Amino acid sequence: MDWKIELMFAVRALVAAALGGFIGWEREWHGREAGIRTYASVALGSCWPRLKVTKIQGPAMKRQSLLRSDNK
Repeated sequence: MDWKIELMFAVRALVAAALGGFIGWEREWHGREAGIRTYASVALGSCWPRLKVTKIQGPAMKRQSLLRSDNK
């Protein structure tokens, strides 16, 4: 397990939740429905699949770059 990659994923997930929470806070401040928890959850939920795909594609992308004939 590469801890740098895991830390990067954790930071990205926290940033997504924080930005979603900020948008939710702004909505609550204006008295609208769907506030902090909703937007933080949606942002984290939309971030999660992309992180999983990135983790799965990581080793495969390295193999593809080794097999390409136009490497520089």
